[in-house]
Amino acid sequence: MLGQWHRRRNAREYHDSHLPERDCRWSALHYVLAPHLRARRATVYLAEDLKHHRKVAIKVLHAELSAMLGPERFLNEIELTASLQHQHILPLFDSCSADGLLYYVMPYVDGETLRDRLNRDEQLPVADAVRIASEAADALEYAHGRGVIHRDIKPENILLHGGHCLIADFGIALALQRAGGARITPNRVPR
Repeated sequence: MLGQWHRRRNAREYHDSHLPERDCRWSALHYVLAPHLRARRATVYLAEDLKHHRKVAIKVLHAELSAMLGPERFLNEIELTASLQHQHILPLFDSCSADGLLYYVMPYVDGETLRDRLNRDEQLPVADAVRIASEAADALEYAHGRGVIHRDIKPENILLHGGHCLIADFGIALALQRAGGARITPNRVPR
């Protein structure tokens, strides 16, 4: 019932019985959800994985984008993205489709985006800029070596945590690319 999660304001506990078993292979996963951030293509929920006692972020793609991608294509591309194992790429824990919406689960990163940092500081110290650029380039080189191209690298998709960077949103970028790059505008918005 992700549509219900999408509309709720207060944190609620949802058990795996609320997710269609035919679409999801979640055995005994439980989350407490609270809306966290609404973006152009998705809403991110801060959640607690009650099974593993950890904070996670659940990114739910908006209905229009979910319809454009389709569950089979999205889940196939997310599977490829989930295989990327690199210290500067945000890992994916799980993905699914429910009620016509597509979503994936990733670690919660207690930090900020590079965009937030640039808005706050306007100019990074040279050492920080070099470290972030080097780490991001290392992550992108790793992904490219496995045939995965991000296609939407920008300060909003670079997370800063503990003095290091993590590249996020490989899943959406790859799914969009494979779904029909010709239907994507230069700003990566579906037409």
